Amino acid sequence: MNRPGCILSCSPRAGGNSDRVAAALEAALSKDGVSSVLRMRLADFSITSCISCGFCLDQPGRCSLDREHQDKGFGWQGEPDQAMTVLENLCLSSLACLVSPIYFYHLPGKTKALLDRCQTFYKVADHDKPGQGRRLGVILLAARDKGDKLFAGSLLSLKFACKIIGLELTEPLLLRGLDGPDDFLAQPEAMAAVEQYADFLVDLCDE
Repeated sequence: MNRPGCILSCSPRAGGNSDRVAAALEAALSKDGVSSVLRMRLADFSITSCISCGFCLDQPGRCSLDREHQDKGFGWQGEPDQAMTVLENLCLSSLACLVSPIYFYHLPGKTKALLDRCQTFYKVADHDKPGQGRRLGVILLAARDKGDKLFAGSLLSLKFACKIIGLELTEPLLLRGLDGPDDFLAQPEAMAAVEQYADFLVDLCDE
């Protein structure tokens, strides 16, 4: 079965735990028969924060910040923005997963900025939203090994951002105690959890 996948690694730090989890997930998905996996680092993309201009309220599904509208000479005139490119890859993949560290009980700033840009599709009818009911897996990594609400804020933001773009947030994989850049590789139980999560995502894709 052709099941293209997409993994978005959201840490601003290259080569750390998030990137290594993303790489492990890609390898596990390939073993499970996923035909191809696009692995992206959010840090490699230009993401402009929502400026609350109201453009998408008048023109649902369109954003004044994205490259297409810049080329047409209206709206944002700053650096080229690629938020819609990232969201499109997540929405159109049969199997997609976001991997992110936790900073101060929430997602890193650039990741939150990407979620804010989902506002573009707030007024788009449900049947026209780009996600079309496809699922988004989530793996969150925290340095702390304690805290009942360590992941709560991130999951709430992800849940409602997914709703706006037409994705369904799956049961997440929550990993604790991953601080130093080599911690994931030093914890075989974390690696096993990622491999099991890959199986879980493939099973969902096959439903």
